[in-house]
Amino acid sequence: MCPYYHGRTELRRLEMWTYVLLLMITKLTDKPEAKSYRCHDKVSPQWLGHAEAILYAIEEINKDKLLLPNFTLGYDIRDICTSEINAARYAYQFATASTMNCKEVRCISNHSCFCIVNGSSVDKECLFKNYSTTSPVVAIVGKMSSGVAIPMANFLQAVRIPLMGTSATSEELSMPVYNNILRTIPSDINQARVFADFIERFGWRYVAAVATDDSYGRYGVRALERESIQRKTFCLELFGYAPMLKYKDKLKAIVSSLKLRKTVKVIIVWAHSIFGRSLLVEGVKQGVENRIWMFSEAVAMLRPEYLSSIHNLSSTGIHVGFKVRSEVPESFLQYLESKLVRNRSDEEHFWWKQFWKSVAMNKTSYDNTIPKRNLLHRAHDDFVIYIIDAIYSIAHALDRMLSANASSSSTGKNMYPNSNETVQTGKLIEYLKNVEFEGVTGKVQFDSRGDPLEAIYDIVYFNISKIKENERITKDVIGRSVTLCCSALFLETMQIVHAFNISRHKNWVKAFVCSTKRQVIVLLAIISIEVFLGAGWILLDPPYAHVTIVPKRHVHITCVPFRDVPGKVLESLMLVYLLLVAGCCIYYAYRARNLPAHFNEAKHISFSIYIFLLSWITYYPVDYAAEGWYVAVLSGTTLLLSSYGLLFCIFGPKIYIIIWHPEKNTVEFIRSEMRQNHLTQKINNCNSVKPNETAT
Repeated sequence: MCPYYHGRTELRRLEMWTYVLLLMITKLTDKPEAKSYRCHDKVSPQWLGHAEAILYAIEEINKDKLLLPNFTLGYDIRDICTSEINAARYAYQFATASTMNCKEVRCISNHSCFCIVNGSSVDKECLFKNYSTTSPVVAIVGKMSSGVAIPMANFLQAVRIPLMGTSATSEELSMPVYNNILRTIPSDINQARVFADFIERFGWRYVAAVATDDSYGRYGVRALERESIQRKTFCLELFGYAPMLKYKDKLKAIVSSLKLRKTVKVIIVWAHSIFGRSLLVEGVKQGVENRIWMFSEAVAMLRPEYLSSIHNLSSTGIHVGFKVRSEVPESFLQYLESKLVRNRSDEEHFWWKQFWKSVAMNKTSYDNTIPKRNLLHRAHDDFVIYIIDAIYSIAHALDRMLSANASSSSTGKNMYPNSNETVQTGKLIEYLKNVEFEGVTGKVQFDSRGDPLEAIYDIVYFNISKIKENERITKDVIGRSVTLCCSALFLETMQIVHAFNISRHKNWVKAFVCSTKRQVIVLLAIISIEVFLGAGWILLDPPYAHVTIVPKRHVHITCVPFRDVPGKVLESLMLVYLLLVAGCCIYYAYRARNLPAHFNEAKHISFSIYIFLLSWITYYPVDYAAEGWYVAVLSGTTLLLSSYGLLFCIFGPKIYIIIWHPEKNTVEFIRSEMRQNHLTQKINNCNSVKPNETAT
């Protein structure tokens, strides 16, 4: 028996052999080395979720007692590492195994392949050589671009093996010649209609388009041109196609043309993610300003920070995109989370080990020092739901086909077939086109071209993270400012009280009262506690943007202060600490009630603190119990009320003296008042002495 490549750089794969086998071709690592086609070790974190999506779907199907009850679905997941050649080679191996009545196909290290029918006569050919095995499959699921899917579909069309696309959206794949490919993700025909609807909604009459020079970009722009001609409501001008490789010179020329054309205000970018980002970076460099940029789903499906992290992005204008439905089911997130927290990376497959090395600071497994939520966020993307529905589509079609074969068998018995049943892949294509079920993306049903009947798009505003960050910073600055005001009032009242009773205090108290530097140090110390609590809140459980969509009305984005318990606890501690400082301020204001009127700000300070406390005591129950836009309005009103209360009560009396009684705003007047107060205190002290004590 020849040694078998498993988890090597020459062939990255994960498999579970059963009679009914699915092939999943995806990209998990970077592009291969030149000439060798060997994949790199670095795993792209979000692509790991593609492999886990097929494992999750097959695991759920195999547990289902009603769907394929007598069969166990298997899988063979292979990493094409973004190489069209690797994808074609794997498709050839599976086509050979599935159409030449092979028990398996063995390929040795020089890419020579042999069909094994019976026995092991070929074993001599691979003696002392490494080889891989390939078994027949019923269908192929591909998380690949349109440029990779088209040549693969051409090849598989000849051997009648169904190909399920989960991310290839080019309209070219909707042509009748590709009748063996079906897609769970909507075709770009629908996306072109969404672009046209958006353009008409805002009444734009002239738009420009930039696209990549491949099937995805060309057919996307053609579909939009068709909409423009049919509707006659806007004109579309193509500014150029950028090549897939060495596109920077062409990109500079396109941006330069856009800059010169001042009348071009709306720009449509139908391109892959790397090109879309590079276009904006070049736009910032050349000073293209105040334009409306609309991106296709290849860019919009990525995280918002992919574009919003560009330096000075806002100078180029407004950036929106259109993305297909992307609500990942909670059950899959729980499944993925169980993989994340499992401290057994040595038992997981190769890609998990590389994931921990590349993402989790070279750790080999999860531990409590790694934020679980951040890892979960990075370990998948929005395409996983289309992979899950693709697997379920095959399972439903296979279930219906095998059930129909059993019903029409010569025995006349309506029995579900056993695992010896031969699966005809060509016949399976017809059953796939007729499946209908509720999937994670909605109702899954295909038209005659193999495209989904239902297409739903969301509008993405790529400047959204910036709003969240600004709101978070604003609230944090306001919170620190309120603490600063309360701390300053606390120190002021404490200093006045101790100054008028300085003869009764020890030397260190006198040194503190008379030293401005020491008071500043104490003030910074009081504020630092609040700063540390706020920093811990931001690091451990930062706020996030929660999107509430009211169909046909509005999209409301709310800054939610925390996700889990740590953020809630830290926010509560900050509130308690602020109330403690305010309480100390009220205490010293009460002690200063008997001081001279010109030094006694007790009434003003107390009243301002009362306004502050009552405002926030009224606000927080509403904040915790209610949701909606009015909570944000109430938050702003409370901040204004408490801030203006502090300003008016503290500085109002001072302004009154400065304007209407300037004679009281002099050093001589203050010294006279202090001497009078000192004399009054002595008289009061003498009168308070008891007669028997005087006699003594």
